[in-house]
Amino acid sequence: MKHLLYGVRSADVPRTARLIAEILGCDFQERESDYLGIYQIAKISAVQIKVVSQLDPEGDPLEDGFEEYGTLVYIDGESEIQQLDSLTVPQGPLEKLRGDV
Repeated sequence: MKHLLYGVRSADVPRTARLIAEILGCDFQERESDYLGIYQIAKISAVQIKVVSQLDPEGDPLEDGFEEYGTLVYIDGESEIQQLDSLTVPQGPLEKLRGDV
């Protein structure tokens, strides 16, 4: 299973999720958790995509070392999604921050 992390420097979770949905042809659903706060989630085949704010509900960063990224995109699944590697949103490029296999 692959666990990838992408980041966008701005803090606009809904807009980032909409743009990813347009590129990938998927639908995101809004969810809420005590740990992540309000976030967006989609599933494509065996791949789950979460678009979350870098800051948790208490204002602390979810990912230390990547504080300059306001929006994080987690990809968990059996394969990578190649279209994300070249995606640029109005807030800037979607940058791969971590790729675990």
